[in-house]
Amino acid sequence: MPDQNVIELPHIKLSNQEFNEMKMMLNAQQRDLVNTALKAYSQIIAQNFVELQNKKPTKVARVVPVYGKNDLLKSALFKRLLEQKKPLDYPPPTNMGNPWYALIDDHEPHPVILTFGVGVASAMTQLTRQGEAIENHRFISLNRHAWHVETANQAGDELLAFLDEDTDHLSNLVLAQRVTDILNASPKLTLIDPNFGSFEFYRGEHTCEYSSVTLDELSHWYGRIKHGVDTVERPSAPFTSSTVRIKLTSWLIKKL
Repeated sequence: MPDQNVIELPHIKLSNQEFNEMKMMLNAQQRDLVNTALKAYSQIIAQNFVELQNKKPTKVARVVPVYGKNDLLKSALFKRLLEQKKPLDYPPPTNMGNPWYALIDDHEPHPVILTFGVGVASAMTQLTRQGEAIENHRFISLNRHAWHVETANQAGDELLAFLDEDTDHLSNLVLAQRVTDILNASPKLTLIDPNFGSFEFYRGEHTCEYSSVTLDELSHWYGRIKHGVDTVERPSAPFTSSTVRIKLTSWLIKKL
């Protein structure tokens, strides 16, 4: 007989105590939806696992994934289901390793930083496995996600060339001027996601919270190219919290 003290769905296993602990961490609306969200989450994981097995039957471990309380509370997909939002047909691009649903949902500009090649080698390996010639493709790493570059304006080409260049022999003074010239020329890239279409990467004005560490970083050419910020004035008053809100022109990405 099944254990009456355990909630079991395909790929989900929770004791009644864990279930109640999880509900206590949700708001009232989410608690009303938690059973529906659990069933939907279970179905999606089961479907994804079957598709993965069919796609790579000899390479996927035969151990069936099982998710518990902590896994669910950390899951962006489960949170989305609790908000009564429909699951996407495909996993969205990632933001620092986490699914970036907002980038797909709201079509608004989002701040990003350059992450200097993170994920690009993996993307190139995937292209090679598909029989593609990697010299025909260009990538840029934003928030630790490798984006395929479809088009670039002249300043965008200069940015991509600068990111690929060996600059160890150049002085900080020369590099600072190069960064200023690139940023002032307003680079623009059109990026492609195979499942969600086109995105624009550009410099635009927006208000964001910055820590004192980040503001210090923006005084160096490396920090300025990383954030897309040419100049910044530190607040004259000392910080009264860990961050301060400042309006800056920096790197942004939005869905087209």
